[in-house]
Amino acid sequence: MGLAAQENLFWNGTELDVAYVPLNIRRQPFYVGGESALCVDLDSPCLDEGGTKSLLNPDGSDSAHLQSILAILGELVTGRAPTEQLVAALLSLELLAPLLLTLCWKTGRP
Repeated sequence: MGLAAQENLFWNGTELDVAYVPLNIRRQPFYVGGESALCVDLDSPCLDEGGTKSLLNPDGSDSAHLQSILAILGELVTGRAPTEQLVAALLSLELLAPLLLTLCWKTGRP
């Protein structure tokens, strides 16, 4: 997310420093598997055994964090079909085209 190798202009070391975090980033490390299974990427660096967010409340009900994740995943699933339709329409009208961008610094460094 920067121009140099390993550069990230949006990560301040502990959190994203942005006005908006896309849903597909906020859902990490969760995803929908199959038709409707909640899955977790156990190898994700987003997981922290000593973390403060739990999935269940002491009484076994869904935590606020899990409810938030489920809402995010619901929005992503609901938006998939309309997004696919939009992309198909743009492609059929030839409104999408590949773009090659070459950046050059004043120092001549590529």
